[in-house]
Amino acid sequence: MIVIVTGSKLWKDKNVVWNTLEEVYEEALQQQEKIPKKYSKHFPFDIGFEMFNGECEQGADLFATQWYEYVSKLEYKVSYRPFPARWNMCSDMCPPDFVQRKYKFKHIRYGQFGPYCPTAGMKRNREMVETAVIETPKHYVPGICLAFCLDDSPGTLNCGRLAKRRGFELRPHRMGRSTKRM
Repeated sequence: MIVIVTGSKLWKDKNVVWNTLEEVYEEALQQQEKIPKKYSKHFPFDIGFEMFNGECEQGADLFATQWYEYVSKLEYKVSYRPFPARWNMCSDMCPPDFVQRKYKFKHIRYGQFGPYCPTAGMKRNREMVETAVIETPKHYVPGICLAFCLDDSPGTLNCGRLAKRRGFELRPHRMGRSTKRM
């Protein structure tokens, strides 16, 4: 089972992330047991649990990474695929009006950590979901997107919508005020 974890970098509740991942892992084990034994010799790989994560250094992504590190010591059958955003790189995928101004550095914005490309998070989300779509047929079960959204976080909403459009089951967890639909 492929599980995409996306969430706000301001998400504070570690227990919600850990408990949700634990529940989904249990579901993956139950689905593994449902595969008839006669098919197991024809299929060289099992359903497993493959977690795709945005690899942010804080919030929901950090809690998911910590869960993976913890359960890997307990010998859970979990694999991990990080997808860090390249905040310091613009590419040809930037919107056309940005690319024209890119060479004058007007596209680059300045935040608390220095200059960054404002489209890097959306590019990372698209890459993560597209990779998950390619890998899903190997697992024989539909994937799941866990979205931990705090106050309508635009990156979390974006990734959740992309995954839902591509056929993943979306399981949103919300905190704070929430006005937008996923």
